[in-house]
Amino acid sequence: LDEHFRSRTNIIQFSNKMFYDNELKLIRSNPSEDSYKSVQIIPCNGTRNATGNNELETEILLQKLTEIMDTYEDVNPSFIPSIGIISPFAQQIKYIKKKLAEQFDLSQLKKHKVLVGTPFHFQGEERDYMLISFCIDNQSHKASINYLNKKDIFNVLITRARNQQLLFTSFNSKQLPAKS
Repeated sequence: LDEHFRSRTNIIQFSNKMFYDNELKLIRSNPSEDSYKSVQIIPCNGTRNATGNNELETEILLQKLTEIMDTYEDVNPSFIPSIGIISPFAQQIKYIKKKLAEQFDLSQLKKHKVLVGTPFHFQGEERDYMLISFCIDNQSHKASINYLNKKDIFNVLITRARNQQLLFTSFNSKQLPAKS
């Protein structure tokens, strides 16, 4: 991979630096688009429970999903953005899917081409909006953090968004190990 055309510059710049030694040619770079803040961190202060779910993070993510869908409710179908929901942890994805089924009509999800999954489900996929649930909290086991540190997992996790990337976090980044 030496060219990147999927994302706005401020979405891909971290991966370009950390995984590609700043050698990616950013095909989609555009000064007017690049001034738009495409990455948003949403602190949730949730906790990951014994079953591997972060319920508060899911609740806040679904509120944001509702806001996005409401914004495009009366828009020409050709302008409706696609949406992806991703988490590195299968249990969190299972929980999010359960809550989606309870709160959203299938036609709403189809309208936005909503795809929900782990990084493995998103290989070769992209969406206009990507909502990322990290799921971990400050008390999470070191193995969870080590899993996030896997370059292939983390790189796919953060490079699927075309236009807007929303990061839902329940941890203090200053408390992560130095090489995280």
